[in-house]
Amino acid sequence: MEGIIHDLRFGARTLWRNPGFTLIVVVTLALGIGANAAVLTVTTNTLLRELPFPESDRIMVLWRDTPRLIRGAISIPTFVDLHQRNRSFEHLALFRSSGVNLVADDGEAERATGLMVSSEFASALGVEPVLGRNFKPEDDRLGAPRTVILGHELWLRRFGGDRQIIGESLRLNNEIHTVIGVFPAGLQPERLGEHGQIGDLWLPIGIFYDRLPKEERAARDFEVLGRLAPGTSVSSATEDLARITRELAQEYPDTYVGNLFTGAPLAQDQVSEVRPVLLTLLAAVGFVLLITCSNLINLQMTRNTVRDHELATRAALGAGRWHLIRQLAIEGLLLALPGGVLGLLIGQLYLRSLPHFMAGVSYIDEARIDQPTIVLTFLVTIVIGLLIGLIPALQAIRSLRRADIARRGLQTRGGVLPQQRLRQALTISELALAVVLLIGAGLMLRTLQALSTQDTGFEHDRLLTLKVALPQEKYEQSFPWLSYFDKALERVRTLPGVENAAVTSLRPMDDYAISIVAAEDREVPKTKDMELATFQVVSPEFFRTLGVPLLEGRDFNQHDHDRNDSEPVVVISHSLAQIFWPDESPLGKLFAFEFLGSAEEPEPQWRRIVGVVGDIRNRQLSIEPGPTAYGPHTQRSPYFEESPIMSLMVRTRTEPFDQVAPVRDTLLAIDPHQPVFSTRTMTDLLADELDQPRLVSLQLTTFATLALVLAIVGVYGVVARSVAARTREIGTRMALGATRYQICVAFLSRGLAFVAIGVTVGWVAAALLTRLLTTMLYSVTATDPLIYLSVGLIMALVAFLATIIPTLRATAVNPAQALRYE
Repeated sequence: MEGIIHDLRFGARTLWRNPGFTLIVVVTLALGIGANAAVLTVTTNTLLRELPFPESDRIMVLWRDTPRLIRGAISIPTFVDLHQRNRSFEHLALFRSSGVNLVADDGEAERATGLMVSSEFASALGVEPVLGRNFKPEDDRLGAPRTVILGHELWLRRFGGDRQIIGESLRLNNEIHTVIGVFPAGLQPERLGEHGQIGDLWLPIGIFYDRLPKEERAARDFEVLGRLAPGTSVSSATEDLARITRELAQEYPDTYVGNLFTGAPLAQDQVSEVRPVLLTLLAAVGFVLLITCSNLINLQMTRNTVRDHELATRAALGAGRWHLIRQLAIEGLLLALPGGVLGLLIGQLYLRSLPHFMAGVSYIDEARIDQPTIVLTFLVTIVIGLLIGLIPALQAIRSLRRADIARRGLQTRGGVLPQQRLRQALTISELALAVVLLIGAGLMLRTLQALSTQDTGFEHDRLLTLKVALPQEKYEQSFPWLSYFDKALERVRTLPGVENAAVTSLRPMDDYAISIVAAEDREVPKTKDMELATFQVVSPEFFRTLGVPLLEGRDFNQHDHDRNDSEPVVVISHSLAQIFWPDESPLGKLFAFEFLGSAEEPEPQWRRIVGVVGDIRNRQLSIEPGPTAYGPHTQRSPYFEESPIMSLMVRTRTEPFDQVAPVRDTLLAIDPHQPVFSTRTMTDLLADELDQPRLVSLQLTTFATLALVLAIVGVYGVVARSVAARTREIGTRMALGATRYQICVAFLSRGLAFVAIGVTVGWVAAALLTRLLTTMLYSVTATDPLIYLSVGLIMALVAFLATIIPTLRATAVNPAQALRYE
């Protein structure tokens, strides 16, 4: 122990006398460890967090895959079959997102997020109310008294945590509901399934059966949550669902052949979209840490060559081999530990900065470095310290032994560094890892650039959007529903600063609905064989407000109205026209995107095509514009038996947010009980689409830049030491007539040779690893030759600079001085 303490003191004094070297190592290591600590924190907080439900590993989300639609929702008849036939689930429940208008006694209205759920939903989650009770089967039926369970956050925010709330009445969507319970805190942020989210309140789904889609097995209307029976595994439940699929396919072949009921654990499903992003970033910072380690080992080996005289003197005075190794290992730890501490601070600052320029990426908003990350970082720091101490120490001991042999005249290795091969191998690995990161960053930057410049098909500047949901209970008839939006459009268009306005059932980049479609001039196939298209209802001036070009025919007008008994009409997109009428005009043709009847015998609701408009990207920037059918909002669709949420699209002359208050006040003046919500500009909605690719590209670019700098330093170090070791040789060759140019070419060829090896290895590794980015790429392939070639040229350029600089310095020395160099 006394010897260790002595070594600690000696190592500290040694590092203190070399502040430049110490600072470089500590800062380099801190950057590598800080990036890893930050990304590891985000990853573990997201992928490994515990859900606020008892035995959450037993909760599964179920869905239905079809040949045409992955992860489809489930109809009520299908759910009944699943419930009756399954052998794996203790509880199964339907749920569906459902926002409601909540009106307080003082008349103030707000839009509350909620879920319509079947009676077993709370049991499937395993939660019990902190006040009141759960839903019972008798609450979940048509004609039952209207009840509601409040979320904890809404209970505190709107009702002040009043414990006497049980039995009180709430006005939801203009109907009175009785509060029967309050759920515990911490549930609201949880996402369920593809579209569901635990919100402000829960409603029993059965009381709305008369307003829900009719008993159609092929419908896709609800999501399903299940709690596994005790002792049942996810794999056995999946097999059980496959068995049910086969049984239903035999009984209802037209509906279920080619289908598969399946699911995933809730915790796994919640992170399915972000897992590839986080694992990609984790791999990237892991590469940076490997490059950092390689660089520090190289740097320490370089320093040890300068200390050859010191080490040889200590060995001559009796220091044993293991003592010298221990001393150098302790110095490595003394370098690593400050780097680890500083790295944690850098990682925390890094995490705090992310939300400022990555707003909207929810899984980084609340990330903070926690105790497990600190412990793991401490262990990694110790391992790195031992590596950057022991590996150079072993090489230094080998150098001493070889020097001793040479002094005795047994063997000489004139001018060749014993550790040169190891240093070159480490540098090649740095180059290869840097190439992988640079290629990954290049691919994501190309993706971001392609998405940012993507033609959406509409003009998004100066476009304000707001949503309004008119409850069916109050606006059941078409006349008051249409009257509200007629007044809204008329008044909003007269506001100063407003250029035009329209309403639509789907806001681009936010909502979408898919329907089967058919044309009358050909045989109507069964539902499963029909084409798919997006459908929505819009008001006149919608296309002009968004700047969507009218290619043929006309827009909707005042004559397209139910009250006038006018013929149902439709406007279709160019891509939809190309599917059915590629060589002729579709104007005047009859077309359907609404159907009654069954999947086997669909009854099309025909509409006459009056116009063709340009394609727009109404789902995601990365999804090509698809076929779309537009119906006038004045001709109520059978698909909208329940009043849809409508988006008001306002084209402004000034900054869009300047018009928020006037537009909101105008709508509230028409009906103060109908809240206006989800106020966004279209520019912001498009920016949201870029959040994930921007995050990945920004972080990969940062890590790749750091890796490139470290690789340059590594190449420079190897070349500089090689040149220094051969200074006498350079002097001899120049004395014998070699020109400076010839010597530079010789060193460049050798330096670029192992750089070429590193780039080639990096290309091969990138071709294998960047395939993990495939799901995040757009308009570029994972093996894009232009990016690979560009990265190769970048590496060749930096390698040239890192090689030529020390070579020019060596050849500038007078040959006589070079011959006397030691």
